[in-house]
This record gives sequence, structure tokens and C-alpha cells, in this order.
Amino acid sequence: MKVTMQDVADEAGVHRSTVSLALSANPKIPKETRERILKIARSMGYRPDPLVSSLMKQRRTRGDSEKKAALAFVTTWSSPDEWRKVSKSYQLLFLAARARAEELGYSLESFWLHPPESTPEAFERIMVARGIRGLVLAPAPRRESPDQEVSAPKLNWSRYAVVAIGHTFSSPRLHRVSHDYFASMSLAMAQIVDMGLKRPVLVLASGVERVVDHAWHAAYMLHFVKRLGNPPLKPVSYRRYSVDLGEEIESQAPDAIICLHAGQFSRSLEQAKVQLDPQIPLFSLDYRPSDGDGGGVRPRWRKLGALAVETVVGQIQLGEYGIPSVPRTTSIQGSWVKPNV
Repeated sequence: MKVTMQDVADEAGVHRSTVSLALSANPKIPKETRERILKIARSMGYRPDPLVSSLMKQRRTRGDSEKKAALAFVTTWSSPDEWRKVSKSYQLLFLAARARAEELGYSLESFWLHPPESTPEAFERIMVARGIRGLVLAPAPRRESPDQEVSAPKLNWSRYAVVAIGHTFSSPRLHRVSHDYFASMSLAMAQIVDMGLKRPVLVLASGVERVVDHAWHAAYMLHFVKRLGNPPLKPVSYRRYSVDLGEEIESQAPDAIICLHAGQFSRSLEQAKVQLDPQIPLFSLDYRPSDGDGGGVRPRWRKLGALAVETVVGQIQLGEYGIPSVPRTTSIQGSWVKPNV
């Protein structure tokens, strides 16, 4: 796997912008720190991305007025700050995207677009007034109906370089950056089977599979057969936590449960007075510290935010605006968090 600037930053215990400045011999970074980071980068085999390096060089050689050019992080939740409250992961994504924008000479600001309170017409007037040509579409909230498709707000797309994060918007077909859901489920299945577990069951809320373009389901079914040689257990989809959900899970006699967030899943079952065998381990597909000891796949939210900005900046530098004739999707696989057992 290619070593990234973020990998070097993690190893050195510094912010990625510090690594960027150190590798460019910026005098703002103390000499000892620059040498230490350079040594770490060399030992890890880090090689700078030539396209990104070129973009940064172009930004540095232009005037201060252009360095202040803004990009828009567009949210479509029911209130301006709802996305911040729903998931800490989205906050990580935004902060990483903003940091990457600053490294490339841009700023990144959050803008709310949710008719009728915030209309496309009003939004576009703000974009024109601010001279914003680059949009990062944040993930949209899940809809009540699992089969309901979500279209992005109707904008004059020809004005913008744009990238969508994830698969929540079904139209128009834009460039996307996304977690590699298929590869992440494949990773989870491989790790779970290596632990000697033979009957893992996939349990997800209704609508989640559509958001990930059914990739988790497909990988689960494939790798159950491929690695265990048996027909897969039927994935469980639920709309609410109830006794019926507990009975449906237990009817399949699983020896492991794969869910979105193990911690939240356990707490919700407890509140609904649903009891499962406590010996059955839970694994998370979107692992976070509150999920406890079960382990799972940790999506690389920071890398995803940075990649979204790099994609938009690349389009701007190449003069590519509007709905692409050939949309590209760039995916990032998560990492495995070992269970603490």
C-alpha cells in the first residue's frame, strides 16, 4: 500500500501540514523537527504524489488573492449543524478536508442547502458573490424508505468543479470519493473467519445498504461462500429494535454479529429490552472507540476528506467544470481494529 503524507504524520506524531512544510524545507519548522520528519519519511518509503506536488507549487506561485479562494463543503441535512451532531466521523472528515484545502492554498467553508429554508437559487447567489467554483458534497442523511433514491439539489452544475462523498446521492452522476465498502467487508470477513468463527450474520438498519450501494451485502455473501464453503446466513434488516429483531437473529444461531456500530447496537438492544447471548461477539463496520472491545473496520475518514479536496482542486486546475461525461469513483479501504479479548 502506498505510504501517504498522513501516514508519515501519524508516525511522527504531528499534523500533516507540519510534514508538508518539513518536506519542502520550510524554515517555519525547526531544523531538528524537519530532519526527524525527513528521516521518518525516508524509512517509510514515502514518495510525494507528483500531481499534488504540482498543484501545491502552482498555488504557491500565485498571488495572495487567489490563495484565499474558497471551496464549499455543502450539507443537505434538515438544519445547518445537524451533520455535526449526528456523527463525529463527519466532523473528522470536514476538519481533514479543511486542512488539506489550506495546504493547497484554499479555504473550505460549510454551506447549508436544504429547500425550502435554503434554496438552490439563494445558494448559487452566495457562490457567485464569493467566487466559489469548487463544491464538496457531504453525505446526505438516510431517507425513511430504504428504496428512496436521493438526488442532489438542482444547481447550475456547469459553474462548478464538484465531488460527492459516498453514494448517498444517486443523481446526477458526479465524481465520487468513497470508503471501499466491498473491500472493508471482505477484510472483516477474513479476520472473523481467521478467528475461528463460522456463522457470522450481517445485521443492518433498513436503508443502510442502499447508502453503501449494496457493497457490504455483496461482499458478505461472496466471502461467506468463498471462505466458509457454506450458504451464507440471511442478512438481517430492521427498522426498529424489538423482540422480533432479537428472535430473527437468534433463529440463525450465529456465532458473531457484524453491525454498523457495536456500541450503539448493544445499547439500543438493551433499551428495547432485547437480550442476545452475551458470548456472541459484535464487530463494527464503522468502528469508533465507543464500540468497545469487539473490534471491526475503521474507515479512514481523514484520508477521505483530504481526497475529496484534492479531487476538486485537481478539476479546477484542469478547468474541468460541470457534470462529467465519465464519472470517476475513488475508494479507500478501511483498517482493521483487533478485538480486545
